[in-house]
Amino acid sequence: RLLRVDIEQTQGDLPAFALPLRIVADGQERTFWLREKKATFFLELERRPGWVCVDPELSVPGSLRIEESIDSRIKKAKADTHYYCRVLAIRSLSQPTEQVLTALEEIALNDKNWSVSSEALRALGKIGTGAAFSSIKKVISHPNPKVRRAAAEALGNFRTKEAFETLAALIETEKSYYVRAAAAKSLGKTKREEAFDVLLRLTTVKSHNDVIAAGSVEALGELGQEKCVHPLLEATSSKRSDQVRRAASQALSRYTGNESVRTRLEELTKDRDFAVRMAAIRAIADAGERRLLAALD
Repeated sequence: RLLRVDIEQTQGDLPAFALPLRIVADGQERTFWLREKKATFFLELERRPGWVCVDPELSVPGSLRIEESIDSRIKKAKADTHYYCRVLAIRSLSQPTEQVLTALEEIALNDKNWSVSSEALRALGKIGTGAAFSSIKKVISHPNPKVRRAAAEALGNFRTKEAFETLAALIETEKSYYVRAAAAKSLGKTKREEAFDVLLRLTTVKSHNDVIAAGSVEALGELGQEKCVHPLLEATSSKRSDQVRRAASQALSRYTGNESVRTRLEELTKDRDFAVRMAAIRAIADAGERRLLAALD
């Protein structure tokens, strides 16, 4: 009936930090003071804990390596009251097993905290199997638009025809501008040839903060097809909104093998809009384009 906690500070030659560390186990908690690099503490419990939550408020600077069973992670992800520990548990669930997939789907569909549901969707996207895709697809009709947005983002991990069709349909039926923008970005990540026509049409759709047009322009960068160059160059025009121009400038990083793109990026490093200049600089850096080093100088 004792929980043993072994703590080691691993900051090399630096001296030990004096730190308060909270440990929570099945609702019981205690704060231990660390004053040495290695320490062992004990917490009395009535029974073996279903899970243990270390530093639940993320109050100690540093990183944790947590080793625990799948059952413990799932219990923590579902039932812990501390957001940070739930997020860490969800992010550690990367095994494509039925047990993990069922738990992540349940959290995504039913959790009261939209950000926790979003974390579960991101985990399903990273797992990337057909079963994970089916779980994400079930969340597309979730009542919270922030959860639907996370589902749209998670679908960008799949390059199947079904993923393309799901995202294309979502763009047509979804009411939220931001969910549609997320779906557009994911459409580009599918790398599907047929995504080009859908995205090209979206580059002129009006929405709040031009999020749909900007998202589709960003997706054209992800698509990686040479025919995307012309609409991207057009999207950097001073006639377009700053949001679209910034997205287009960054998206050009995929196409710096094209001389027209290199010329335009060099021009954009002197643009009137600060964020456009920054986007052009990031594009040059991301591409590792040595022929534009003079522009950076």
